[in-house]
Amino acid sequence: IKDANLANNTNTAEMWLDAIWEYLTKELKIIIDYRKLQNQFKNFTKKKQTPKGIYFALRYYYDVKKGDKSKAEGGIGIVPYVYEEAYRYYYSLWLAKQKNQGKDLKHQ
Repeated sequence: IKDANLANNTNTAEMWLDAIWEYLTKELKIIIDYRKLQNQFKNFTKKKQTPKGIYFALRYYYDVKKGDKSKAEGGIGIVPYVYEEAYRYYYSLWLAKQKNQGKDLKHQ
């Protein structure tokens, strides 16, 4: 599943869970306990963390922060610790994109 396809907000929680599974197990080659993943995902969404936010918090932790994959312990327990930081990171990227939209950055 590509990030571009996930960017729309019409995806279901199950689609996000599948995307997380694919990302962690296929891209990062992390051994994940699917039942643990499901339980953590469910608990985090009950705590007002969105499925999309959980996915991008993990992308932020592993892709941007270069988080230690060996500490995953078969799950996504890192999410509550990086969720807000990831939100701020992606929001700042969005703001920069909005600010620069329509500008020719080559000639400035």
